[in-house]
Amino acid sequence: MTFKVGTTSYANNVVIGTYDINKVPVYDEWVDADGKIHRLKIRDKVQGSFDLFFRTATAYAAFKTVVDGQTSSSNLSVSVTVSVNNTNADSTISAYLDFAPVRDVDGTRNDYYKVMKVTLEER
Repeated sequence: MTFKVGTTSYANNVVIGTYDINKVPVYDEWVDADGKIHRLKIRDKVQGSFDLFFRTATAYAAFKTVVDGQTSSSNLSVSVTVSVNNTNADSTISAYLDFAPVRDVDGTRNDYYKVMKVTLEER
C-alpha cells in the first residue's frame, strides 16, 4: 500500500484495515420524461478515505509541513501518490485532502494526536 505526499511516504502511518481508496466513475446523470435514468460517463476519479496516526506532535507537524508544501496555491489540491484498491495500481494525482486532528496528552504529559480520518478526492 502506498500513500505519499510529494515524495514523502506515510504508508507506515496508515491504520491497517482502514484504507478505502478506489477509482470510481463520474457520470452526468438525468431522468427523462418516462422516469428512466440516463448516464453519460465523464471520467474516472480516485477517492476514498483512511485513518492516519502519528505517535508524536512533532511527527504530525512534519506531515502538515509536507502537505502545506505540496498544496497548490491556485486550486488547493495536493500532489499525492496512492494505491488504488480496485485497480491494484499506484496513481499519482492532484487531490483534495481533508483531515482534522484531535490533540491529546498521554500519561507522561506528552502531546500526541489521536487517529484521524483522511478523506481524499481527485481534483
